[in-house]
Amino acid sequence: MTSNPMNELVPKKLSRSWDLEDVCVRLAGGEALSQIASSYGKSKQALWLWLNANEERRISYLAALE
Repeated sequence: MTSNPMNELVPKKLSRSWDLEDVCVRLAGGEALSQIASSYGKSKQALWLWLNANEERRISYLAALE
């Protein structure tokens, strides 16, 4: 099987670590979880699980939604 040289030109979306402050600011601004997660190269479910995995993040998440 030969490789497609065009695939090498397409930038791959790299995942990066979550940034609680960035996520909360964007949520407070009305951005959807799915959009935020996508910008980190991860799924909406992964972001939701991370936000709810500890009490500090959960409180920040809920405050951003208000």
